[in-house]
Amino acid sequence: MKITRNTPDQLILDYTPWIHGIGIAAVTFAITGVSIGTILSGSWKGLFPLIIGGLTGGLLFVFFVERTQAIFDAKNGTVTLRRRTVFKYDQVQFDLSDVQQAVLEEHLSVKKGNMQSDVVLYRPSVKIGPGQDEGIYALHEVYTDQRGPQNIVDTINKWCAQAYSGAI
Repeated sequence: MKITRNTPDQLILDYTPWIHGIGIAAVTFAITGVSIGTILSGSWKGLFPLIIGGLTGGLLFVFFVERTQAIFDAKNGTVTLRRRTVFKYDQVQFDLSDVQQAVLEEHLSVKKGNMQSDVVLYRPSVKIGPGQDEGIYALHEVYTDQRGPQNIVDTINKWCAQAYSGAI
């Protein structure tokens, strides 16, 4: 995720998987293009790669290309979490006062094999509660071993502290 806007009134975090989407689409178009070319040249050997490549690429695009957005809005006193895929749009909204803190969720990735060690992966989340919506809500579904999630958590906690103190 990256910070799109960080003002006293609003903090917007956004993840748009451009590279994943373009990469999956490019490979899918290449496979289907070659397959169609093979079929048009008179050989039906391209039919199987056309069907499998097109379906696999389409399914990969549908399931793995997801835009996520988190909007912390001090003026309206809300936090909005959005997820958009090809066929689905989800949005959940909380009162800003219900946000206890941003937290760093951990996941131990166990790798088996020679010369590989276990890796701890992280993702940024928001702790909401107490109340009906109490719980930890992930801002991004994917865990990573990079420094980005910690930076996001620190930014959210700093922004919320300023918003709660009335520094707006």
